[in-house]
Amino acid sequence: MHHQLEIYTPVSRQLLGTLARFTPSDASKAKATALAANKTRFHDTVSKIQYNIARTLKILGDGEPWTHIPFSAIIEGIPKLQPQYYSISSSSLIQPQKVSITVAVEDQAITGQSDRFRGVTSNYLLALKHMQKVEVHAEPGYEIRGLRETYTGIRLLIYIRLSNFRLPLDPSRPVVLIGPGTGIALMRGFVIERAKQAHLGQPVGKTLVFFGCRRSDEDYIYAPEWIDYKKALGDGFEIITAFSREGPSKVYVQQRLKEYAGEVNKFMEEKAAVYVCGDANHMARDTRHTLVQIISQHRGISEKAAEGVIKSMRTTAQYQEDVW
Repeated sequence: MHHQLEIYTPVSRQLLGTLARFTPSDASKAKATALAANKTRFHDTVSKIQYNIARTLKILGDGEPWTHIPFSAIIEGIPKLQPQYYSISSSSLIQPQKVSITVAVEDQAITGQSDRFRGVTSNYLLALKHMQKVEVHAEPGYEIRGLRETYTGIRLLIYIRLSNFRLPLDPSRPVVLIGPGTGIALMRGFVIERAKQAHLGQPVGKTLVFFGCRRSDEDYIYAPEWIDYKKALGDGFEIITAFSREGPSKVYVQQRLKEYAGEVNKFMEEKAAVYVCGDANHMARDTRHTLVQIISQHRGISEKAAEGVIKSMRTTAQYQEDVW
């Protein structure tokens, strides 16, 4: 189960309704049935505070063991374990046999609870990193040895998914890279590659990077590296930052795009490849809308027509998104 099912995922209402038939007491049955029947109450009591099946059974059972649950109910009620995808933040031109990833370790306080919500995969990777550094850490322990000790030591099961999200074949084409937070992962790999191409004497087009985070002294990822890339690419490289928690008002990458609207529009007219990496629901959508506004204003066309421009750019892979 540990290696096949999402045992740490918040329990579903459907599964809770099934489990209500096998409660250890009438009192726990009443609580489980009431929770499963009320969507709002279930959200506030279970989903909102990330209760997985183990925590849910412990709370509803009032310390009594649940001895009558059929194993089939667990197998059918818990979803299959899904792969966790991360963007590669390195270049095969530099590291043909290795890949790097950029991971934000999920560790959040749960309102009204003494426990914390910790992401399984990110904390597992962090635990491996601690092992690699021979660091000794207390809770939480996220060691996963695997079936028959397959993953003992610093080993984990990974695979690389093929992607069309890649640099233009012609390095002389300019590129616009937009990636706040860990969305900078792919962008870092691209900049590394273009710096290497420049070192090899190839003509490399302008690289314009838009990066956003909370504070320059807190989560400005790879800050020292950008200085080295600037030296390697010279005037052909520029990174524009947006720190949302510095200064009197919040600043995001979309605002920086508007400030550099003329240059961004010129780049797109010159067939620059535009890459966006980040949150699909907010960041990517807002960035796309900002680019539509920029095209509309600087080309004197309607926003609907500008949306058509972006659509056309998508078709030719001039505009690409890597979102989650």
